[in-house]
Amino acid sequence: MHQIRIPIRTTCAALSALAVSASLAGAQSFTRITTGPHVTDSGGSRAVVWADFDGNGTLDLFVTNGPTAGENNDLYLNSGAPNFTFTRVVGDPIVSDGAKSDGATVGDVDNDGDLDVAVVNWYGDNNLFYLNNGNGSFTQVTTGPHVTDGGHSETASFGDYDRDGRLDLYVTNSGPSLATAEANFLYRNEGAATFARVLAGAQSSDIFLSRGVNWIDYDLDGDEDIFITNESNQNENLYRNELVESGLPTFTAITGVTPVIGSSQSFSGAWADYDNDRDLDLVVINSGAQNEQLYRNDGGSFTAVTGDPLVTAGGWSVSGDWGDVDNDGDLDLFITNAFGGGTKRNFLFMNQWAETGTASFVRVTTGAIVNDLGWSYGSAFGDYDEDGDLDLYVAKTVNDNETNAHYRNDNANGNHWLELRLRGVASNRSAIGAKVRVKAVIAGNPVWLTRLVQGQNAYCGQNLDLHFGLGSSSAADSLVVEWPSGAVDVLTGFSADRRVTIQEGGVVSSTDSGAVIGAPASGRPRIESFAAPNPFGETTTIHLRSSGADRVALSLFDAGGRLLEQRDLPPGEGWQQVRLAPEGDGSVYFYRLRSASAETEGKLVRRR
Repeated sequence: MHQIRIPIRTTCAALSALAVSASLAGAQSFTRITTGPHVTDSGGSRAVVWADFDGNGTLDLFVTNGPTAGENNDLYLNSGAPNFTFTRVVGDPIVSDGAKSDGATVGDVDNDGDLDVAVVNWYGDNNLFYLNNGNGSFTQVTTGPHVTDGGHSETASFGDYDRDGRLDLYVTNSGPSLATAEANFLYRNEGAATFARVLAGAQSSDIFLSRGVNWIDYDLDGDEDIFITNESNQNENLYRNELVESGLPTFTAITGVTPVIGSSQSFSGAWADYDNDRDLDLVVINSGAQNEQLYRNDGGSFTAVTGDPLVTAGGWSVSGDWGDVDNDGDLDLFITNAFGGGTKRNFLFMNQWAETGTASFVRVTTGAIVNDLGWSYGSAFGDYDEDGDLDLYVAKTVNDNETNAHYRNDNANGNHWLELRLRGVASNRSAIGAKVRVKAVIAGNPVWLTRLVQGQNAYCGQNLDLHFGLGSSSAADSLVVEWPSGAVDVLTGFSADRRVTIQEGGVVSSTDSGAVIGAPASGRPRIESFAAPNPFGETTTIHLRSSGADRVALSLFDAGGRLLEQRDLPPGEGWQQVRLAPEGDGSVYFYRLRSASAETEGKLVRRR
C-alpha cells in the first residue's frame, strides 16, 4: 500500500533574507551538555541509538564502542521528568561484552512489547544479540547463525522483508581490503527469536566493502527493498524486493540507474522526504574529502542535485541524520565527520523549504554543534527531555578515547510539533517499516509531512520515535499510518504539542493530559481506513471503509494534476470497493478521498 500527494500544492512566496537569517539563528540554539556519565565516559564510540529500553516512556541511550582491543558498550537510562538525567547501567550482559563493536539496531524481535538489540563487530568476531527481559535488563543470545557467523561487520538493520510480522535482520560486511571483502548477511526471523541465514540471492552473495544499509520501499509497492552504501569508490547496491510482484520474498539487483551509479567513498545513506512532495529522497554520505550526493525523487526516478551547499561542502563524512531541528515543517540534515588526519568539524544544513518554498539548504557555520573538534561517528536526533524539539547525541572516537557529545536543543521560536510512537499488531510490534504522513498548514499551504520508522536511520544511528515540526499550525487535521502489514489507519483531529502512541487499528493514546486525540470532531463520520494495491496492471481496486452517514467523494488525477474521473460513493458503514481503470498510457496517477470531516490522498503506480 502506498500513497503520495496529489500535485496541487501552490508555491510558497519567497521571504526576505532577514527571515531566512532569523531562521538560521534559531536553528543554532544548541547547548552542549557537560554533566552526566553519558558525556564524561570516554572511549572509541561508534553507534548511537535512542530508544525506550526500560518501558518508562522516556528515551534512553545505547552507545557502542569498538577499539581494536575491545571495549564494553554503554547503556544510559533516562530518569524522565523533571530532570531527565542519565544513569549508566553496570553489570548487565549488554554492557559487559568487551567486544570490538560497530553498528547496532533495536527492535522487538519476539513481539513481546520490549526492545531487543543486535550489535555487530569488526575484526572477524562473532556478532552479538540481546533479548530484553522487559525491564531494561538483557539476556545474551549465544546460539544461532546471527551470533556465530563472524565477519567484519559494519552495521545492521531490522526490517520485515517477507511481511510476516516478524523482524528480519540485515548485516553489512566490509573487510581489511578489497581482496578480503566479505558478503553481507541476511537473516530471516523464524519465530521465537530464532534466525535462519538466507544464502540465495545477490543480496547475500555480492561482495563489496559495504558500510551502511537501509530497508526502504523505494519503488512504493508496499514491500521493503535494500539499499547498501559501499566504500572504495564502488557503486552502491539496490536490491528490489519481489514479494508484491511475485508473491515470493526474493530480491533483484538493480544496476545502471541513479542512485546506484554514483561510485564514491560512501559510508551512509539516509532516506527522507526533504522537499515535502510525499516521495522518498536520498542523501549519500561520503568520506575521503568527497562531496555528499543528494538524489531528489521525482515520482519514481532520481535526479542528482547539483550546486547546493549540501553537495559542495566536501568533508570526511561518516553518517547523517534528518530532523526538523527548528520545527518549521521541513527536514534539516546533520552530518558527522572523522578520520583523514587531524580533527574535524561536523556539518548542519538548514532546509529553506518553509521559508522560501524551495527545498534548498544553507550551511550553518556558528555554534558548538558545528565547531566542536574531534572525530564523530554515528549520531541520532531524539527529544530526550520531552520539550518538543530534537536534541542530538554524537558518538566521538579520536584516539578511541574521546568523550561523546550531547547537544540540547534550546529552540524558542514558538513553532509547534507532534511526536509519535507506533505499536504494531498484525505488523511487527516495533512498527519498523511503517510510513506516517501528517497533514498541516505550513507557511500558509496545506502540506503532507512524511516520516519513516526505520531499523537504521543512517549508518550507526537510530530512533524509532517520529517527530514532526508543524510551524505555526496548532493542529494536524489528518494523520495517515501505512503499516508494514498493508493496513492503513486514517485519523483526524490531532492537536499539536503532544506525544502520542498509535496502535495498529487506529487506537490512540497520549502521555499528555487534555483533549481526546484522533477522535472525529463532534461525532462526525470519517474515513477510517483504505487500501489500493500498487503497482497495478490495467485496473486497480480501492478498498474504503468509512463510518457514519456521510458521503465520500473520490477524484482521480493524472501525473500533471488533470482530473480524469470523479465519483460520489454512497454513505454507509463497512467496506466499499471501487474499481478504477485509469485512461491513457501514464505510469503514475493520484487519487483523493474526501468526506465532510476527513481527507486523504494516494498514488497509483501502473506496472510496465
